[in-house]
This record gives sequence, structure tokens and C-alpha cells, in this order.
Amino acid sequence: MLRYSIPAHTTLPWHTHVVPNIAYIVSGEITVEKQDSGEKRLFKAGEAMAEVVNSTHRGYTGEQAAELVVFYAGAAGLPLVIKQSEAK
Repeated sequence: MLRYSIPAHTTLPWHTHVVPNIAYIVSGEITVEKQDSGEKRLFKAGEAMAEVVNSTHRGYTGEQAAELVVFYAGAAGLPLVIKQSEAK
């Protein structure tokens, strides 16, 4: 389990997850965008989201910062995040 603070007006790099994870939005809001389809979904404080596994995506904030608590279901030695530039 990790807690992330993402400042307002921040775009995270394109990345994938190889392990299932669930994020709870503690405060603020974040939009998640899938690279292959362009699909976007806004998540707000009090909501939970199942992160995309084995699919390139990114998150970005707008006017508000976002605080997330993320629960990872993985195994020792597996990365939590693979940035797109590392996957090539």
C-alpha cells in the first residue's frame, strides 16, 4: 500500500502495471486516460478505481491536487509501475 500526492496541473508519464491494484481517492480528482483507445475517466474524492493492468495509461490532475492510497497485489521482485520509455 502506498500513498501518492499528485500536484495540480500534473500529467503522469504513460505507464503500465503488471500487478492488480486499487486506488482510493482521498482528496481532489484525477483523470485516467488509456493510450490505445483514448478513453478517459474522471475519479473524485471518495471514489475507488481499479487500475488498468497490462495496458498503457496515464493520469492527470486539473485545478486540484490529488491524494491517493493505492493497494497493490503483487509479489516480491515484480515492479509496481513500468514507464513507457522503460518498456521499449
